[in-house]
Amino acid sequence: MARAFLLILILAACSGCLTVIDNPQVMVDGRSLYERECLACHMSNGGGVPGMAPPLVGSPWVAGGRDALVGYVLTGGFSPQVLMSRFDFLSDQDMSVLLTYVRKTFGENGTTISTDQVARIRSEINTLN
Repeated sequence: MARAFLLILILAACSGCLTVIDNPQVMVDGRSLYERECLACHMSNGGGVPGMAPPLVGSPWVAGGRDALVGYVLTGGFSPQVLMSRFDFLSDQDMSVLLTYVRKTFGENGTTISTDQVARIRSEINTLN
């Protein structure tokens, strides 16, 4: 009886997590945001434009650490040589959905980026400025 209760409790706690991760609407909304904000430079296949915008496919930024990717996109990069626009105008929710879409579409089995994670990184960046 106690085991069954514990199992139900664990499943209930995880069901919210799985809804966010496996929610097909995240991919639909993410694609829409990608098409609006990223497609012109990174193309529909994530291949980029040679000499202008790097590919997202195979990018260590896309496949790497989530915090670094969020910081990169919020600030437009970390050096003067990077010509990407800042995307700090996106809400935490939109940034979360967009980057989750990018990681799952152009990364190798990319993991979800949460709204809370975006908010935390945005706060850290704002503290530095």
